[in-house]
Amino acid sequence: MRSFKYTDEWSRAAHLASTMLPMLPVFGDLDAIVPVPLHESKFRKRGYNQSALLAQSLAESIGTPMMPLLVRTRETASQVDLSREDRMVNVAGAFALNPSWEPAAGSRFLILDDVRTTSSTLNACANTLLRTGPKSIVVATLALDIPKRELQWWLDERG
Repeated sequence: MRSFKYTDEWSRAAHLASTMLPMLPVFGDLDAIVPVPLHESKFRKRGYNQSALLAQSLAESIGTPMMPLLVRTRETASQVDLSREDRMVNVAGAFALNPSWEPAAGSRFLILDDVRTTSSTLNACANTLLRTGPKSIVVATLALDIPKRELQWWLDERG
């Protein structure tokens, strides 16, 4: 995962996406797979958006379009070392609808990200997509990363 995300091993996308295929039927029919966007400065630095690569591979596998419906409107700090509260503040207002796309009301979206930690990014993306009047929004990630400082909260939340 780290190699895929941070060391230009983008060719791993199809294999990594294939590991996600078995979970997709639980979501039912989808109209679009929406990757979490990178800010253009981070995209230029990295050269690719790992979430978009995963989304494109999944889309091709299941015959559902990958649609970049969201854009990152401002550069945000890296979330790796941020607390849950700081992550929410960091991504608040950081996403907008892509002005070149107009999804139909009643659409069923899958938001795809590479790693979920606190869901702050996914929640911010979902809140932005809610403006389109969707029938449903579901999320999927390739990996779950729970920092030790968040683990007890995560366990308590799940009973």
